[in-house]
Formats: sequence, C-alpha cells, structure tokens
Amino acid sequence: MKHLIIEDCEGMGIRCLSDVFRNFINLRHLSELEIMDLVGIQFLWQLSSASPRDQLEVSSFSPLCDLKEIRLTRLPNLVGLFYGESEPSYFLPAGTFSSLKQLWIFKCHNMKQLFTIQLLQNLQNLEELDVYDCEGLEEIAADGSGVAQGGGEGIQLTSSEGATTNVILPKLRWLILKNLPQLKNICKAAMICDSIEVIKMFGCPKVKRLPLFLPTINGQPSLPSTLSKIRGDKEWWESLEWVYPSVKNALDPYFTTE
Repeated sequence: MKHLIIEDCEGMGIRCLSDVFRNFINLRHLSELEIMDLVGIQFLWQLSSASPRDQLEVSSFSPLCDLKEIRLTRLPNLVGLFYGESEPSYFLPAGTFSSLKQLWIFKCHNMKQLFTIQLLQNLQNLEELDVYDCEGLEEIAADGSGVAQGGGEGIQLTSSEGATTNVILPKLRWLILKNLPQLKNICKAAMICDSIEVIKMFGCPKVKRLPLFLPTINGQPSLPSTLSKIRGDKEWWESLEWVYPSVKNALDPYFTTE
C-alpha cells in the first residue's frame, strides 16, 4: 500500500494510529498518509520505551520511514505527532520521517508543539512545510533530547541564549506558516536551510525572530542563492527583532506583502 486516506472514521474510536496499524506490515512502504475530520485522534504514533538497540531492530518495519507526504486536516483533538516523544526513556525509531518531503497541517487547534528538535533533525529530505489555522500552536520545534551539537562561523538570527545547536534542513524549499495566532517560536536552534526559496508568514504576530543561520563573508551575511522571496504582514516584518541589523538590511529586498 502506497497511499492511505483516513476520513471521518469515528466508529473505529481511533485515538492513535499505532493502536490500529502496529501489526500491518504492508504499511511499511506507505508513502502518502492523509487524515481528516477525525475527532478522537490525539497522536499519530505511540513510542515504546525499548532500548535504542531494540528500536533499531524494529525501525525497518515502521511505516514512518518511507512516508513522503503527510496531510493532517481538521483534527481538533490532535495533541502531537508522537506520544512519549518528550520522555527521556522513549526513543524515536531510527529513520523516522527520514523520507518525508511534504508536511501539511490544517486546523489542528489543540497542538501546542509540532516537533522536538530531535525529530526535526531527522527531516533531511523535507522540501515543504505548510501549517495553517492552528489556533493553539506555540512552537514549531520545541526543545527536546538527543540534540547534536553544531557550530561554525556565521550569523544566527535568533538570540544566542539557549540556542546552542544548528539544525540542518538541506532540502527545505518552502516554509509556509499562516494564521497561527499563538505561535511564538519557530525553532530555538539555528536552522541551516541552504535550499530555501520561499518563506511565507501571515497572521503570526507573536513570532519575533527568524531562526535562519547565515554564513558570513567578510563579516556580512551571505544569503542562500535560492532565496526568492519572503512574504508576510508589513507590521510583523518591521516588529522582528534582529541580533545583527545587517541581516535585516540584506533580507529587506526579498520581503513583500504580496
């Protein structure tokens, strides 16, 4: 099975997909998952407290490794992608979301955090992240365990306080965040996105910093050659806080409200 759509299945009482599909080996090559209008679902997957070695052994059977597209629409009680992700005794299966190219989330109002930084670092093939109309969302990537250390000379657009890592998303091209009134942070770690083309942010008034990490050449920020535009509300753009004013000067020509 390559493509699975789950829609309005309240009779099944689905709280977590892993409760229903844990033993479905034919889902191990699932590439597209779409879930919509499921009132009861709270998590996509429940993690076990197995050792990292055990997790490696079962990871090849996980349907989460081959997924390329995920669409989550109108899931009012969805709390997070994984149950147990923030607990130190729980482990993400190796390769979780490592093939994911597109994640699209719409009207999931009960989510406060989308990823941990640990999970975000798995998304090496992510090309597009779209999050719309999620009224309770406060963070895209929250602090979590298993964060690798990073470094390098450059300009970090977030405050250096509490941001001691770099998250590399080498294939991310589109970052679209719309109508997220409670969103405060995209990522406290610095994000290296050398393929970024478009950033769209509308209706996110509480976001005060962009988390992009920019290398420097002769002390000046070097923008990704792929960047074509940054779209957003003018008032929001002017209210952003910059550690280095030169970064805003470099990005201003790319900003538009259209």
